Amino acid sequence: MDFVGLGKDIHKLKQTKTKIVLGGSSFSSNYKIVAVSDGDIILHACADAILGACCAGDIGMYFPDTSSKSKNIDSKIILAYALALAKKKGMTINNIDILEKLIQCTEKKQEIPAKNIVSRKKTAEI
Repeated sequence: MDFVGLGKDIHKLKQTKTKIVLGGSSFSSNYKIVAVSDGDIILHACADAILGACCAGDIGMYFPDTSSKSKNIDSKIILAYALALAKKKGMTINNIDILEKLIQCTEKKQEIPAKNIVSRKKTAEI
């Protein structure tokens, strides 16, 4: 039997020169992803999709933003938790598609270029 999960992650962006993490890779950026964890929206969406397919809620249930264990947590840990739960249930991941789009919400919506090829490769390795 096949199971399908859908994950999405939304965070505010703050204009400041910093590093952001996407798909497990770190990049220089003029925008910061405002988050309790490292803010890796790609890995968060993957983890939520896996948890959804497992009928196991979402990452907020396991890593709430009110918990000190979630502060600055590496999103690879979040994804590993979801993968371990899926494995425990005897599930195998066949495919994960990612739609990666960062948009700064201002009067003029500006798309923030993502580092697609590098983050795709890194995400696949994880």
